[in-house]
Amino acid sequence: MKPFLKALRKILTHRLFLLSVIILCMFILLFNRIFELQIVQGEMLENEFSLSILKERKLEGQRGNIYDRYGFPLAENIIAYNVLLDGSIRVDNMNQMIFELCQIIQHSGNEIVSELPITINEDGTFVYTQTESQILKFKKNIFVGNTSAALTSTEKNMMANDMFKYLRDELFEIPADIYTDEDVLSILNIRYPLWLNRYTQYQLETVAIDINDETLARIEENIWKFPGVSIVEDPLRVYNEAKYFAHIIGYTGTIDATTYEDLKSLGYSANDTVGKIGIEQEMEVYLKGKNGIQRVEVDNFGRTMNILETIEPAAGKNVYLTIDRDLQMECYNLLEQKLAYLLQSTLSMNGYSGKDKDDKVTLMRDVFSSLFSNNIYSIQKIEESTEGERQRRVYNTFLTAYNGLKNNITASLSDNLTYPTKEDMNYYTFILTKLKEEGYLLDGYKESPLYSKFMKSEVSFKQLLEEYVTNKLLTIESLGIKDEPPFEVIKGIILNEHVNYVTFKRAIYTGLAKKERFSYTDLCVALVEQGIVTTSEDQLRSLKNGSLGSMAFIKDMITKLELTPQQLALDPCSGSVVVTDVNTGEVLAMVSYPSYDNNRLVNNFDYEYYLSLLNDHSKPLFPMATQGKTAPGSTYKMVAAMAALEEGAIGVNEHFSCQGLYQKITPHAKCWIYDLGGTHGSLTVSGALEVSCNYFFYDMGYRLSKDSDNSYLDIRGVNALNEYATLLGLGTKTGIEIGDSDPTLPVQDAVRSSIGQTANTYTPVQLARYVSTLANGGTSYELNVIDKILENNGALFFDKTPAVTWKNDFEQTNIKTIQEGMYLVTSGSRGTARTIFSGFPIPVAGKTGTAQQSITRPDHGIFVGYAPYTKPEIGVSVVIPFGYGSTVPTIVGKDVIGAYYQIGEEKIDDEASFDHILD
Repeated sequence: MKPFLKALRKILTHRLFLLSVIILCMFILLFNRIFELQIVQGEMLENEFSLSILKERKLEGQRGNIYDRYGFPLAENIIAYNVLLDGSIRVDNMNQMIFELCQIIQHSGNEIVSELPITINEDGTFVYTQTESQILKFKKNIFVGNTSAALTSTEKNMMANDMFKYLRDELFEIPADIYTDEDVLSILNIRYPLWLNRYTQYQLETVAIDINDETLARIEENIWKFPGVSIVEDPLRVYNEAKYFAHIIGYTGTIDATTYEDLKSLGYSANDTVGKIGIEQEMEVYLKGKNGIQRVEVDNFGRTMNILETIEPAAGKNVYLTIDRDLQMECYNLLEQKLAYLLQSTLSMNGYSGKDKDDKVTLMRDVFSSLFSNNIYSIQKIEESTEGERQRRVYNTFLTAYNGLKNNITASLSDNLTYPTKEDMNYYTFILTKLKEEGYLLDGYKESPLYSKFMKSEVSFKQLLEEYVTNKLLTIESLGIKDEPPFEVIKGIILNEHVNYVTFKRAIYTGLAKKERFSYTDLCVALVEQGIVTTSEDQLRSLKNGSLGSMAFIKDMITKLELTPQQLALDPCSGSVVVTDVNTGEVLAMVSYPSYDNNRLVNNFDYEYYLSLLNDHSKPLFPMATQGKTAPGSTYKMVAAMAALEEGAIGVNEHFSCQGLYQKITPHAKCWIYDLGGTHGSLTVSGALEVSCNYFFYDMGYRLSKDSDNSYLDIRGVNALNEYATLLGLGTKTGIEIGDSDPTLPVQDAVRSSIGQTANTYTPVQLARYVSTLANGGTSYELNVIDKILENNGALFFDKTPAVTWKNDFEQTNIKTIQEGMYLVTSGSRGTARTIFSGFPIPVAGKTGTAQQSITRPDHGIFVGYAPYTKPEIGVSVVIPFGYGSTVPTIVGKDVIGAYYQIGEEKIDDEASFDHILD
């Protein structure tokens, strides 16, 4: 006992004992406090915890509106709820949080904002969605950032599929075994912009735009799961009556690097929204609002706790156009209806559809093959159809052909003796194109000697691909596979992937339709089953039992615009109408057909829709009115007339006799009437315009080419024609704010140039300015679509005044002679358009024109005119490429004038000939 007490006394008197006791007590107190905080009060404290962070938010200034001349809003803003994410708020598993957020948004019927220039196409493969230069910038952002380093060859040539894998696996470490490719793409669309702006403090990225009430409620209920997520009210750009004005208004989008460099001195930031094309782009600096700033305190979930300071944003200016909304819409509808008339009136079950344009018809097989190739029929719906549906019959026919083709391709890949048939060659070239697009096949593969033999069916597919492997034109480096023969790998890709692509199958459907392997009735019923067209139960029953023929059904669908010219994408499927005020240069209507819905390209850019527009054979993105150049045909004859009269080559009352065949040049030139076995006889200038005599104007071109020695000098005549084309407003750009193409003027052959042949091409807006100059007596105005700009409070900021390009001092007798000739075109006893304008209450001066571009496609049709003839107010140009001549464009022109003066349109008799205008 004594040793124990002695030891205890020693411990208690040790100088470290007291310190040990103190430390032990502190640990006991600390443990007790931790227990209290974590166990006893843990849930309560977690709910009450709040971290205060100071942030500065940009308040975007509302963009100005765009109105028509009468104040109807064409582009405006509505208030919408948007989902934003603050990337500076860190979470343990960003990928999972974003995935769960996307699930709520998408399952509630909204879409994720697409920021990544990669998407999945209908084949299930990844493709880039931007231009080559934009994709190159995207790759630089990913691999080298803002450094001066250059991309490696591998980085520069990385295909979309490989880029997707790099972003998923390496940059953002998204588990491929947990998320589908579609889920990964949604995550990447949010993570990529966050990563791109990772050095920008408190940069909020938009996740979804214009969310519905369900999405709003579900996010707010689960906001604790989504740190950094907030829902804010923002203006949303909306385009009213979109298809009628898309080519004029354009759309907005995120600023690109080049535009940012141009505008950053004006206070633009790298994430601003700017106009991309059209009025939105041209009037950007006026429409743009002034951004404000809001300084706030937010908690650890990104929720606003306190607003410290707000600098209110200012709205942009409002732009008023010269366009008349109602007239624009009426012109568009008139044009589409007449295009539909042309298509249905030329439709034939059988007939000639090949080499001679005069025998050109639209065959039923052309209609159905085009509906397949132009992505109107849904391949997925056909494959998912059930027994009893007519689509199932279509699918069974396809399946037989498809399996046979796969067997042929397999055989040609397996031995050197099975050559592709000429009938199947399109499918082999499809595969080669895919190999090229996917980076396996390199440039120069068509230069291989074996390629030409392959195209002649003289070697097998295997021989061709092995030759490419040997010559290092076919590579699998991007796959990282080194222990398998390249040919075998490529063979597997072809047989396991390419032949299963939807685009490959679509090509087969198209080919089968072209060969008439499907029942026309089945294809017609399939249109109804897929919801492409709507019809009555009685009509559908008649179609199925055969009492209504397939061609009659298709004609009815085209006439009712259930099937539009845009969907059919056959000749003709495009056109333009331009209406101007001849005394000011104001554009009252400017139609480009076909068109698109620019609402789907603004706010949240719809890449799938954009790709569908790019692949649409009717080219809906192309602004026909300002960029579409065609030869003017006989509408150019007023240029030759003015040049001849002003230069003294002929007098206003001088007669010249048409002989039919013009033999002063070699090869000889024909008047159109010569092939009919006649001549026009003796004509003055106005009479020659009335009957559109080629022979007469050939001689005007010849006379203009004579020098002082009476020798023929072709360039002299060409220069004279170009000079007067320019004076009349045809030979230069119009000055229109959204821009137009440079005209193409002739460089040789003054004789044929004088009737609008040779290298003569002009846009519809240039033709409109030309006819306006003729109408007002010789003053050529710049065309304009901007009327005025108002401050947001209504104060006038800018008022457009007419801008004169040339005020020509033509002899009045000369201009009157040409105007009289144009009036005789519509009213004279021999006028080329007299039957169309017969009984029309408004006196119209006009000129018809036909221009040939291809010997296998219909001629272009052109009409220019103005009204009233006695006191001109409006000028009109109508252009229908491959429109079977000028009859229908002339009818459209008359109906447009009627619409302006509120007169009923021309009803075309379905049995009437549509090619009776000869010019």
